[in-house]
Amino acid sequence: MQFRQHLDHAKRFYEVGTKAKIVEEARANLEVAGANKELVRKGVRFDVEQAYYNLKDVRESISVAELTLTQAKENRELAQGRYASGVGNTIEVADAVVSEISAKTAYITALYNYHLAVASLEKAMGAKQ
Repeated sequence: MQFRQHLDHAKRFYEVGTKAKIVEEARANLEVAGANKELVRKGVRFDVEQAYYNLKDVRESISVAELTLTQAKENRELAQGRYASGVGNTIEVADAVVSEISAKTAYITALYNYHLAVASLEKAMGAKQ
């Protein structure tokens, strides 16, 4: 009988120790989950801020590209007018046309980058697609 009592005490002691370890492990898991949550929160915030500032930069590049395109068109018109009046030559006109095409390409690229930046910001913010 005494052996059985001793066995029962040993079993209870083991169960208490096991439960304490389970509680300790659960607390550690909770702490890790909290740290992971904070890490994810900071990562999302970083992604949103980065996408926002990228969008601002791209907006500014559109303005620059528009101005460059306007100047390139005016330069081409001037070159064509000079050529028509006999003062300019075909090389000047061709250079002006190439500059205008380059400016138009830069403008289209800026618009594309703007739409890409908007999509990146929406993705970072978790918007539905």
